[in-house]
Amino acid sequence: MGAGNRLPPSFTMAILSRSKRIFDFVRSILGPETIDKIPDKLVFNIMTDVSRRLAEETLCIEQSEDLTVVAGTELYDEPDGFYRMKHLKVPSGALLVLQESEIDEINTIRTDIPNSFAQAPTYFYRWNGQIGLFPAPQAAGTYTVYYYALPVTELSTSVSPATPYYMDDAIKYGVLAELLPILGKDNQGVMYRQFYEGQLARAVNRHAATKSNSHNILYHDV
Repeated sequence: MGAGNRLPPSFTMAILSRSKRIFDFVRSILGPETIDKIPDKLVFNIMTDVSRRLAEETLCIEQSEDLTVVAGTELYDEPDGFYRMKHLKVPSGALLVLQESEIDEINTIRTDIPNSFAQAPTYFYRWNGQIGLFPAPQAAGTYTVYYYALPVTELSTSVSPATPYYMDDAIKYGVLAELLPILGKDNQGVMYRQFYEGQLARAVNRHAATKSNSHNILYHDV
């Protein structure tokens, strides 16, 4: 990166310190005397769990990955952190919105509609760490999977949440809602659970307002 493109030190520090700020807030509420009962590793583990839960609830992490398909093959390895498919870009440039299904349902469709093998994929299913495309692609090529993801890296002082920054308060409150009852502070836990739910509702609304739709994706940007 050239000198003219470097981030200002303060901006870099702000990005790297998100987890630390969340951690410090949580520890300040728990109190330093609780470190034996609630070690730092447990705090970061719960922070990670809450951030994943937020990603599930809001579908706030969107990623894409190229998939090399083989004619007649249904199953392909899931991308890292795959949670739910958004849509699939095929070699023609079309964006397909596939219907999620279960393998039992796919097998029923396979029996009832034998000529479905001549169609483009219209369903996807998950099986043993893989994504199934049905009907299977009829020609080899490169597809692009656009998907909603879950965080795959454990949080630490040097690893910040993959969720947007405006969800950090929800993480703080969600962590405290989980940890305070361990200290016998159930009422405080309930209070922070309510704070978490309020922040979750705000996060859902805020993300929904900025969420991209398939027609906003430009093919030359992929």
